[in-house]
Amino acid sequence: MRIVVHHGEKLLLTSGFCDFRKVKASGPLRPGGVGPVMWSRFLAWLVHFCGEVLGFSEAPLLPSLPPPPSDMDLADEYVRAGLEFGEAVSFLHLGECDGFEGLLDAWSRAEAVYAERGFRTLPLDAFVEAASREDCPLEGLLNLRSDGEAPAFHAPYYRANFLGKVPEIDLDTYLRSEMTPSRFTLPSTLHLTQRPKVPS
Repeated sequence: MRIVVHHGEKLLLTSGFCDFRKVKASGPLRPGGVGPVMWSRFLAWLVHFCGEVLGFSEAPLLPSLPPPPSDMDLADEYVRAGLEFGEAVSFLHLGECDGFEGLLDAWSRAEAVYAERGFRTLPLDAFVEAASREDCPLEGLLNLRSDGEAPAFHAPYYRANFLGKVPEIDLDTYLRSEMTPSRFTLPSTLHLTQRPKVPS
């Protein structure tokens, strides 16, 4: 059985379960058929009757949607993804680890959502330093951008300029050489956060 309700949209009920696909409403269901108002009344009665019989008349027909994530939730996810990628970058002197691009993807998604809320993003350098040192907290979280200030996207910049461009290093050769992490220059996106000074 198919029942179509006309209230600016159609609700398709097929074989006893709700599909809830929304389609554009269009007049009567068929030439000479019952109009949409009558069908909406019938559906309201049917829902009420089924609720009385099954004992869920007070329950909502549709499950309530979860609330949107708070700014703090977005910041937590952004920091988690950034620190995971920053830690991987801190070991680039050994080459890109397995799953390196997946970590970059996660940071890129979190950064985009975080920036969409109007916050200033943090450079890769901050995440690398915070992941490498326990006494280095992240600063600048949840700072709103100024009016007209464009967001700085560090993850896409890294993808375009650094991903896959680090030479692979043989571990045995690395251990026998004098190369150390301090002599390896890590990628940086710090310049993306530098805003022009307003003339006084």
